[in-house]
Amino acid sequence: GTHWSGRGTAPVGGTILDIKGTDTYGKLKTNGLGLLTIEGVTFRDTSGGATPFIYTTNTTLHVSGCSFVGSKIGAACDQDGIILGGPNQVEGGGGWTDGFQGYGSIIEDCFFSGIRRGVLGQAFANAVKVSRLTAWTTCGNSGGGFIEWDGRPTTGVQSAAGGAIADCLIEMPSYKYGIVLRCLIRMELRGNSFFDYGASSVAGILLETTATGNRIT
Repeated sequence: GTHWSGRGTAPVGGTILDIKGTDTYGKLKTNGLGLLTIEGVTFRDTSGGATPFIYTTNTTLHVSGCSFVGSKIGAACDQDGIILGGPNQVEGGGGWTDGFQGYGSIIEDCFFSGIRRGVLGQAFANAVKVSRLTAWTTCGNSGGGFIEWDGRPTTGVQSAAGGAIADCLIEMPSYKYGIVLRCLIRMELRGNSFFDYGASSVAGILLETTATGNRIT
């Protein structure tokens, strides 16, 4: 299976993809219509780069049982795991900065080490289910969270809507927040755990004024 131990050293076992290439958007990027399923893969980058591992706009993702291992540690982390949609509220286009259309995406049972943001939802990142993710103590974001949603990063009038973030474990020593929501409505947060707050940690969850009508249990 995939690497799943923060106490270990280099990933061992299963399928390991050490992707050293650089790109503006992602090492694995997709904007085609349809479904992309990824199971049991360890994504690794030993190059020291900051390119996110997965970036999608139009494609629905089912990512399950995977690991994402960056090369930096704690507050120095600058590499993201999965980015859903570009920053611009352009619907159904083919550009890499266009909004997300992969509604119904599922990201579950994944492990993160040396990663800044495990999941970043941007324009039109609607109806996504994120569950049972583990952010190990080697992850960090001194200015933000492990999971972040911003439905209006640039211009536009709409907020992202719907979906769930559930049963995630976020180790907090190098995070300011565990989860950050802005320009987002009707998201359900339930059963998430935040452990080992560091000196720079402020809160497990930050709801900015533009995040309204969300439910936390």
